[in-house]
Amino acid sequence: GAGEGVAVDPADVHICLCSDDTDLRASYVAIRSAMESSASPERLVFHYITTPELAPVAAESFRQHLPAARIEVIHSLGIQERIEAAVWGGVAVPADADADIFAFAAFYLDGFLHRGPQGDGPRTLRRVIYLHTDVVVLGDLSELKAFDLKGLPFAAVQNCTRPLAELVSFKQLPSLGEPSHAVSATSCSAAMALMLLDLPSWKRDNITGRIEDWVRRNRESRRQLWPIGQPMVPWLLATAAAVAGLPETWLCGSLGEPSTPPPAPHTPAGGPLGINLPSLGRGLEQAAMAPLETCSKAAKVLHFDGALKPWLFEAPGEADGEEPDGAAAMCEKPEGLSSTRFGWSFALRSLSEGRIVLRCADLWWSFIDPQIACALKDFGKEWRDDEAAWARTRAKRQRQEQRVTKP
Repeated sequence: GAGEGVAVDPADVHICLCSDDTDLRASYVAIRSAMESSASPERLVFHYITTPELAPVAAESFRQHLPAARIEVIHSLGIQERIEAAVWGGVAVPADADADIFAFAAFYLDGFLHRGPQGDGPRTLRRVIYLHTDVVVLGDLSELKAFDLKGLPFAAVQNCTRPLAELVSFKQLPSLGEPSHAVSATSCSAAMALMLLDLPSWKRDNITGRIEDWVRRNRESRRQLWPIGQPMVPWLLATAAAVAGLPETWLCGSLGEPSTPPPAPHTPAGGPLGINLPSLGRGLEQAAMAPLETCSKAAKVLHFDGALKPWLFEAPGEADGEEPDGAAAMCEKPEGLSSTRFGWSFALRSLSEGRIVLRCADLWWSFIDPQIACALKDFGKEWRDDEAAWARTRAKRQRQEQRVTKP
């Protein structure tokens, strides 16, 4: 829309990503795949929201490795402190807390985007697209500019097979007080990984205030109904009646969830897909026994939610290394990607149906060169994680030794 103070080109498509992760590989893949999948990549404007400390590093890394992308790196200590206060109520954050403050940043986009790229402004952006960083974009995000929101503040892909009642107890919900708007146990859940927001409508309906209200009620309750620091449930409670449904093809999720192979007695030769096992590369025999994610074939966005992030696996053709436990999810090859993008030692054929399938992680790796991945990887973070793991192991051994030596 038109801007006041800072000019906003109405032809541009504004895309927001929020992260305080010092490992920039996921953000690189999300941005690069969005550009490769766009008919007019020069119209895509990426707003990367991070911390003041990480902003200079992210800006320089993106300039070096994504020179053709229009990327604006944004930070606001004031808004960051507001989020922390809303989530934790001003109390000290426990050291073992499982809370990513930037998981809530999507609810504060109006504030983050209010100023222009040089801190000037104000500017008014109307429609913006929010993406999680752990995605691969295979569709043209520009198509969302014309999506009919029907006067609602935002759109997302809904999941009506998983209603709100499966995420929070509606028997206990009244203990948090009466809701300020309609909340139904049968309301569909939705995915935060891809959202189309109309910022003036979001502000008009006080969606951020509603979310903060649910967060506060749960935090102050004697018995929390969901983990403090988890954004999904308060977001759904606040927006259950305010979301426009995007077509299901816009998102294929759960690609980072551990797959459980069928029991051996019921597994046909070659696994459930009838895959030609002798052609498999490293680690793929176990993956071939996992169920196939078919939504990847026509999906416009792949979401690697779950513990098995694709960057935890070795890139195709790389030397053997330690990989996470659990079978990597298998995906049917997306329609828009050429088979020549993948080596045939890593792309597999299902003998039963003639499908081409491969590890979902390899779809992610096809958008980043291993050398760039090495440059964007935070080795210091990896070392810190290893040191913490070693410290826990040492402490465990010491406790065991103390029990053994006690008289």
